[in-house]
Amino acid sequence: MVSGDVGSGKTRSCRAIVREIEEKHRPGGVLSPRVIDSGVTTGYDVLNVASGEMRPFVRSDPPGEKVGRFFLRPGGLEFAICAITDAIGKNEPVFVDEVGRMELDGRGLAQAVNQLLESETQGIYLVRKQFLSRFREVFLVDHYDEFCLSEGERAEK
Repeated sequence: MVSGDVGSGKTRSCRAIVREIEEKHRPGGVLSPRVIDSGVTTGYDVLNVASGEMRPFVRSDPPGEKVGRFFLRPGGLEFAICAITDAIGKNEPVFVDEVGRMELDGRGLAQAVNQLLESETQGIYLVRKQFLSRFREVFLVDHYDEFCLSEGERAEK
């Protein structure tokens, strides 16, 4: 698990890890890089780690289903779910960026997260620090390694 606050560098750190391990491993899943316009976050894209393909995920303006302060772009969620589920059993590790409010409510990437957790494939879950205990409760996660970017510490639990 990679935890941290908004803007702590979870995605950026995992992109660096992907680049570092690509020669020896076949990472999969999704990362969601921030889209910034004139210094303001206007959304997030979704990157299929295995293929390198990127699509719009959420934006601050319509169209799409409103989720918090963003609008979920049509096709973005399906693209992310496919990237995760297609990587199970084929790629290792599989990144899930990020497990947030929708997933904790059983929506969004929740089904893909459950499939990954039930598999033998190594998952790396990016979770905001404030959602860690709820993530463990909702997805029944007892044992995990955590790298907390906001504190720069690694904990084994």
